[in-house]
Amino acid sequence: MKWRSAAAGLTIAAMSIGVTACGSDSDSASSSSSDTLSKSALVTKMDAICTKAQTDAKAIEAPTDYQDPTVAAAYFDQVAPITDTETKALAALKPADEVKDDYAAFTQAQTEANDLLQMIMKKADSKDATGLDDLKKVEPAANKVSAAAKKLGSKTCG
Repeated sequence: MKWRSAAAGLTIAAMSIGVTACGSDSDSASSSSSDTLSKSALVTKMDAICTKAQTDAKAIEAPTDYQDPTVAAAYFDQVAPITDTETKALAALKPADEVKDDYAAFTQAQTEANDLLQMIMKKADSKDATGLDDLKKVEPAANKVSAAAKKLGSKTCG
């Protein structure tokens, strides 16, 4: 499996924005809270977060093989912090009520994908070969993030 493409899916950031598909005419919040984001504003912020994470992840050369735990660890030790930062930034966004449920599904998928990546990194660091089996879970996790991001109208996060 090519981790770079899966990491981009996770890096979810993997995962953000088609403002034209948002369906909102306003970038302002639809609720009275000034820090709540309308769908289009949310997708725009998602896009920025995911674009940065994807750019940072693409700058890291993926190994051609993960059988060597030292090589795998060196790679995941660089990629996992990017995805973790992205996940925390996405979780900090506050969606308007109109997209709250869809955004919760997206952030749940993103968090699960990030947790998987963090676990793979820890296994690579400890030379635990079961991490190779966990790599098989990356693509389905990335697909879940992608589907949730697309439901929001995102083209970058997923």
